[in-house]
Amino acid sequence: MADLVTKAAELRDRVTIQHYIENQSQTTGELTYDDSAWATEAETWGDVQTLSGRDYVLAQQSGYVASHRARLRYRVGINIKTTRFIVKGVKLYVVHVNNEGGRNARLECLCRSAETMGV
Repeated sequence: MADLVTKAAELRDRVTIQHYIENQSQTTGELTYDDSAWATEAETWGDVQTLSGRDYVLAQQSGYVASHRARLRYRVGINIKTTRFIVKGVKLYVVHVNNEGGRNARLECLCRSAETMGV
């Protein structure tokens, strides 16, 4: 249990959590994915790191295309495809969420940056 406790000193990055709100174009009726379709839920502290080469390959072998790992204190509502983080102006789209240890203490999220998605 002691290894799941997140110390405040480990959370050095300010993370804005946003959720996608389905938004349709008034003229065409198509779904839009611009910045207006994302609502800010909260700002919190986390630890966000670029994946090392080894971790990047392991993520790809697991079927995830990810460029960053974000660790946050546990919170409800972090979902793939509908959640993104903004860290230092970089948009990170969540592709995998892991509730570490299953104890609702800490989340580890694999994310893909907007630059790698062509957004």
